[in-house]
Amino acid sequence: MYSLHIFDPEANRIQRSIRAHFHDLFIIDTNPPIQPKTLIHPDTIYMINMQQGGLELAMQIDQPATILLGETLNDAIEAYQAKHCFFIYRSLLDQYLIDGISKALACLEQFRTHLPILHKNGYELISLASITYLERSGRMTYIHTSSQCFETYQKLANLQPYLSSSFVQCHHSFIVHSCYIASFQRTQIKLTDGTTLPISRSYAKTTKDSLHALIHI
Repeated sequence: MYSLHIFDPEANRIQRSIRAHFHDLFIIDTNPPIQPKTLIHPDTIYMINMQQGGLELAMQIDQPATILLGETLNDAIEAYQAKHCFFIYRSLLDQYLIDGISKALACLEQFRTHLPILHKNGYELISLASITYLERSGRMTYIHTSSQCFETYQKLANLQPYLSSSFVQCHHSFIVHSCYIASFQRTQIKLTDGTTLPISRSYAKTTKDSLHALIHI
């Protein structure tokens, strides 16, 4: 189930309008706001009033499935400082609310099959099916696919919520896609392309249990 966090003084009225059209959406009136790090989740839509620090909050949450509410043309321009999928003038909220929620839901659906990453050239969605493994080295994370490698400063812990259950963390620096595993032993995993990944002692049991569950042993 998808959820919606609303940061707006008229959250109750907005909730009533949304519930009339989206019965399965779990709506949360987040007032006063809580810390952004406790909010971020890939199955969540954020609707944020840009006034009183709302833009800064949106920039901290940094999620594409965000709807920004503004009052002025300047708000519409400043909205581009934060990641979002829809901007609505509050005076036109009733007219465009349903369109905004629909766009955000479509954005979340895309995340079910793709991994969103940030890199030096901007933002990109990588098909989960193409990812063989993720590797953290130094300050960078490398997303290896069947055809190329992507780089991002995002940590494995920040990317993991977007991955499906077929991804298994076998080491503090590696997450492997089980669909590409050719064989695994106590201390290492071998992929179909010949790549070998280590299984650390701290992840040995969870790796074994996860892989056994995936192949129904």
